Amino acid sequence: MDDKRIVDKIDRLGDLFADMLSDPDVFDVSAEKKEETNKLIEDIVDYLVWYPGALFYDENHARHKRNEVVIDLLWKIVDSDQIIDELFSGGYSGLLANMLGDFSERVKMLKPTFISVNPETTEFSSYYEEAMKAWLYGLSNAAIIICFAVIEDLLKDRLCQVDIEYVYELKDPNNPKGVKQLSYDRIIMAAMGEGLINKKEKNILFNIKKLRNNSIHSLTSVSDSEVYDAILQTKRIVEKLLRKI
Repeated sequence: MDDKRIVDKIDRLGDLFADMLSDPDVFDVSAEKKEETNKLIEDIVDYLVWYPGALFYDENHARHKRNEVVIDLLWKIVDSDQIIDELFSGGYSGLLANMLGDFSERVKMLKPTFISVNPETTEFSSYYEEAMKAWLYGLSNAAIIICFAVIEDLLKDRLCQVDIEYVYELKDPNNPKGVKQLSYDRIIMAAMGEGLINKKEKNILFNIKKLRNNSIHSLTSVSDSEVYDAILQTKRIVEKLLRKI
C-alpha cells in the first residue's frame, strides 16, 4: 500500500470518527459503518506497525492537522498489548516472523572480530559496534556510513602517529582555525604510501567511500549484500591496522 492510499484511509477514518462523535446515539452505529471503521483501523495500524514514524505528505493543511488527531485517537484505541498479541500470533502480514528470520540469518553472518589491541584504547570501537548493529537491524545505509567513519577514524589515527601532516594541513599551528583536514582521497593514498594498506585495500576504501557518498548525498539505497561485503572488508582492514599498532 502506497503513502497516498494510507493517507486517504486515515482521512476516511477521520470522517467516520467525526460522524460517530457528532451522533447522540454514538453507540448505535450501523453494522456497515462499524465494519468499515474496523477494517480501516486494521489497515492503518498494520501499515504503521510496518513503517513506524512514516513521513506522509499532504498539501491540505487542515486535513493534515486532523489526520494527526486521528492517529493520536487511534493509538488510544489500540494499546501496546494488542499489538504484541497480534505480532506473536503472526499478524501484520507476518512482520515478526520476517524480522526474526532476517535477524537470525544476520546474526550467523556477523562473525566476531578478534584483535590483539584492547578496543577501549582506540576511538573506533564504538563506531564499529554501531555499524554491526545497524546492519543487524536492517539499517543498511546507516551501516555503510558508519563503516566509512570507522575506517576514516582509524586511518587518521594511524597516520597521525607517523606524521600529522598526512591528515591535517597546518597553515598556522598556533591558530586552530588554520588547521584543515586533508581530503579522504589524500588520506587513503598516504596510508598506501606508508604501507598501512595495499593497492587492493585502497580500491576497497574508495568503493566504501562511494557507497557512503551515495547514501548521504543522493539517498541511494545500498543493497544488503553490498553493505555486508563492506562490513567484512572494513573488519579485515581494521584488524590489519590494529595489528600494526
